[in-house]
Amino acid sequence: MVKTSIKGRRKEKEVEKILMERGYSTEIVRNIKYMRRDYFGCADIIAINNKHVLLVAVTDRKNRARSIKRLREFTNHPRLCFRKVCFWYDWDGWHEETVG
Repeated sequence: MVKTSIKGRRKEKEVEKILMERGYSTEIVRNIKYMRRDYFGCADIIAINNKHVLLVAVTDRKNRARSIKRLREFTNHPRLCFRKVCFWYDWDGWHEETVG
């Protein structure tokens, strides 16, 4: 059985690859002294291109509602940032949802 943290990092790398193929520069949150902190408390990846700044939360179906709630709490102003959540369904692949 694969640890969820290892599986999560693998999925983050997959999302990072997809974003880079779409022309974004990306940065994944890093562990600091065995502690992980999300960007702004809600995002695993920050992706930037000429038009958008994406805050991407990579999560599973079980934690989907919590990720959406955190992104909505971060900002309700649609011009401040473009928000997207990516979900991995083991049986169905990647799904993206714009939050806002």
